[in-house]
Amino acid sequence: MAVTDLVSVSASFGPTNPVGPSVQYYSRLSLYFSKISLYTRRVNVFDETTDYPTSDVSCPYNLMMKKILIVLASLLAFVVLHQAFFDTAPVTNPHPTGETIICFGDSLTFGTGAGSNEDYPSRLASLIGAEVINAGVPGDTTADALKRLEHDVLAHNPRIVLITLGGNDLMRDVSRGEAFANLEAIVRRIHQKGALVVVGGIEVPLFDRGFDEAYEDLQDTTGCLLIPNVLNGLIGKHDLMSDRIHPNSEGYKIMARRFHKEIEPYL
Repeated sequence: MAVTDLVSVSASFGPTNPVGPSVQYYSRLSLYFSKISLYTRRVNVFDETTDYPTSDVSCPYNLMMKKILIVLASLLAFVVLHQAFFDTAPVTNPHPTGETIICFGDSLTFGTGAGSNEDYPSRLASLIGAEVINAGVPGDTTADALKRLEHDVLAHNPRIVLITLGGNDLMRDVSRGEAFANLEAIVRRIHQKGALVVVGGIEVPLFDRGFDEAYEDLQDTTGCLLIPNVLNGLIGKHDLMSDRIHPNSEGYKIMARRFHKEIEPYL
C-alpha cells in the first residue's frame, strides 16, 4: 500500500472511532517517505568519483545507498505505525457529560484584536447554535489559568472545554516542563468532571523551545483532542491578524471553524 493510500485510509479513524490511530501520525509517515524519496533521487546522479553514473544498477555505491534507504524507510514506518496504533491514547470522554461549552484560555480566547462578538467563542456559538462561555483572560499563563480553573470552568458543569494556553508561558520563558505540568493538570481535572477537552496548540518556528512536541505529548498522555497549531496559516497575513500574535475578526472566524470541526462529532 502506498503512503498516500495510508493517509487516505486514516480518514476512517476519526473522532467517531476514539481508539483509532491519529491522522497526524500518517502525515508524519508521508513526510518521512517524501524525504527518503528525495534522497533516493539525489543518489541517481553522476558520481564523479567513479567511471559510471550512479544510476547504473551495477554501481556498488548506488546499490549500497539504496539498501541503506530501504532499511531507514522500514525503521521509520515501524516507529510511526507503532506510535499510531499503540502509543496514542484514546480520546478521553468521547461521550461527555455536563451541560456547558466553555472556551478557556488567554488573549486568543478573550478575543484581543477583534471587536465585540467577533472573538472565536462568539463565532463558535453561531456555528453550533448554542451558548458558549468565553473564559479567556489576556496575559494568562498556564499557572494563572490553573488557579482560576475551579471558578471559571469546573463550577459550570462543563461538557466540552476548548483551551488556548501556553503562548504566554513561551513568551515569558517559563520552562516547557513547568508549563505543560500545569496544562496537564488542567486537562486531567476537566476530564475528571466527565468533559471532553480540545487543546489549541501554538507553534512558533525556531522559538517554540519544543512546545509543539509537548502539545503532542499532552495529547498522547491525556487523550485530549489537539489542534497542533491553531494559528496555522494566520501569522504574517495582515488581512487575518490584528498584530503579530493576535488574529483579527476574520482570523478568529478561522479559529472558530477549526475548533468546530474538532467538536462537531461530539455535539
